[in-house]
Amino acid sequence: MASGRTRDAVTLLDRLRVSVPDEREIEPVLSLAAGGGTRYGQAGLLEYLTGTPSGDVYARVKFKRGRITRIDPGPSLIPLPAQDALVEKARTEAAQTHGTFVASRVLFAERPLNGTYLWNDTVRLSPCPATAPIGRGLNWFDHGLPSHLADGHLGPPFPLVLEVRIQRSPNPFIESSRTLRQLDTYQYLLTLLLVGHMRFAHWPSGRLWAMLKRDDLPENHLVHSGFSTNEDGRQNDFVLREQGPAPVFAGGDYYDYLWQREAELLLPKSLDADLLQFHCLPREVGSAFLRACYWYALGIQFRSEPSLATVAFSTAIECLLPRPTSVRCKECGKPLGAGPTQLFNQHVKRYGTVIPASQERRNALYDVRSALVHGSHAARVDIDFMSPRRHLEDHLLLLELVSQRSLVNWLRDPERTTWHLPTVAAHASTPNPALQRAG
Repeated sequence: MASGRTRDAVTLLDRLRVSVPDEREIEPVLSLAAGGGTRYGQAGLLEYLTGTPSGDVYARVKFKRGRITRIDPGPSLIPLPAQDALVEKARTEAAQTHGTFVASRVLFAERPLNGTYLWNDTVRLSPCPATAPIGRGLNWFDHGLPSHLADGHLGPPFPLVLEVRIQRSPNPFIESSRTLRQLDTYQYLLTLLLVGHMRFAHWPSGRLWAMLKRDDLPENHLVHSGFSTNEDGRQNDFVLREQGPAPVFAGGDYYDYLWQREAELLLPKSLDADLLQFHCLPREVGSAFLRACYWYALGIQFRSEPSLATVAFSTAIECLLPRPTSVRCKECGKPLGAGPTQLFNQHVKRYGTVIPASQERRNALYDVRSALVHGSHAARVDIDFMSPRRHLEDHLLLLELVSQRSLVNWLRDPERTTWHLPTVAAHASTPNPALQRAG
């Protein structure tokens, strides 16, 4: 009987997987179908309960790293007709035939965006709308800004609006999941692809003390962190904005330019092609790249804390590294092929291109990352803020540059998933023909 239940559960999960465009939508389908709450069961299973007064178990679901690996139907879901109905429900609710809406999120950048960018009628970036109630007169530390940023109450950081077209669903849980996933996806991608230190506003659990100035006198104010545009965060379509196109960088390599005097956020000519290239990646490869973008964006978000940012930028690169081979030499027992350190250095040498004068420092980045991760170094503890060694030891700016270039160049490389394979074959006592062909 146990084997029969296992077989039915695997079959149900497989059927649900092919019924939705993204398997992360299986959980919202189950949540709405069950109709009740959830509770933790034995051995880490999550139980979905029915909406009946008795709160029976609708299904027991096993997760691993956020993905469903097993579904054990409860009493009401064991009959095959009930499973057929659930599969049909998933197919209907996840179908991308229910129309669209546009969701928005406010992001921030170190330079103002003076125009609108629209990609594929799916994603739009635009300046902060005039409806946003931005006050003035209480700002603080606004003196000493460059002349083109004289209005300190407007930034930096400068607000801009990210809008994404979302597929509707009769299941509100699916719509919420899609909205968060899509806004996150393009926030991470655009943080990588635009040079402007784009980031998201945090909403901490409590209020923050802020120093503001009224009548030239400083005051301490207890405030909430956040930003409102006074517009609905969900529209039926893109709202008409009376703005021209966002300015495009007219120089050479967008990612090899020192952005010091520019008064506005410029877009790379390659932005359309890079976004399209991301969507052409196979699903698992695309997930790995998006994971890398997430860590890069995290480094930008916490750039003021060198230790955290260094780990985040390094991890962004590691997301794209091949796994070290588990094959060992039959004679000495040592692993064949490159290890983690060598794979990291090979990757940044190929993709993290820098000027010759910076190559030596680039090659030491993995050692810096390892010291931080393993607890043998912390920038603010081990290097005095006033020490002249601080600038010699601070690898953050270089690592940010190398991380960004590593990710962008990897995305554009058609051989991104095969170029490292000959390394494994070269160390094998008996070369693998499949690896030789791939190389």
